[in-house]
Amino acid sequence: MLTTEGGHVAFAPSDETEIEIWRRLTRKYGRVSVERVLSGSGLYDLYLALADIAGAKPACADPKGVEEAARAGDAVAGQTIDRFCRILGAVAGDIALGLGARGGVYVTGGVAQHLADHIAAGGFRERFEAKGRFDGYMRAIPTYLITDAYTALIGSAQVAGRAGAGMTLEEILTLAPVVPVLTVEEAAHAVPLARALAAGGLKALEVTLRTPAPLRPSSASPARWRTPSPAPAPP
Repeated sequence: MLTTEGGHVAFAPSDETEIEIWRRLTRKYGRVSVERVLSGSGLYDLYLALADIAGAKPACADPKGVEEAARAGDAVAGQTIDRFCRILGAVAGDIALGLGARGGVYVTGGVAQHLADHIAAGGFRERFEAKGRFDGYMRAIPTYLITDAYTALIGSAQVAGRAGAGMTLEEILTLAPVVPVLTVEEAAHAVPLARALAAGGLKALEVTLRTPAPLRPSSASPARWRTPSPAPAPP
């Protein structure tokens, strides 16, 4: 597990529309990080930028409104959701390429879960794989959407179980920041869950990633998905 601030890497536009989006966000924020686009507030900023590019008056007041308008057929809102998913795919692909994550990429977060159908529609995967000479390398990397709503809590529980077996709730809380539990209420849920996991002999990965949704329809065999072919040598 890597503790990073990956959301704060720079946003890299991939076409003329994204360059125009970047220009508008630069005027607003100065430096534009990935998080300025791939977040709840970023979704709304993306909508405002696309509306401005189209010369349209914004009709939505918040990210939820954008999602609802997209479902209702609003053109700019629909473009916003599609663009968000494509940028998410591009960023996920960059991270996978940079880290050599050939075993698979798991996407999580509330916004991604709300947009699951859109993410699975194709734009995400298209941009995930679009890495020039390394398209073949990227096509072999599977992508999944974590559908469990309590991924972070389950992870906290697992750490708490390893670090504080047999300890009281108060004793476990003193282990912070080793145990990533922020409140007494969260800890009250996490600690019993950790002990239940330990008693059942379940591994953190099996619980955290249970029933992930593939983000690409594929006829490939499980072996091909799990064991990507060797990476092409750069010229």
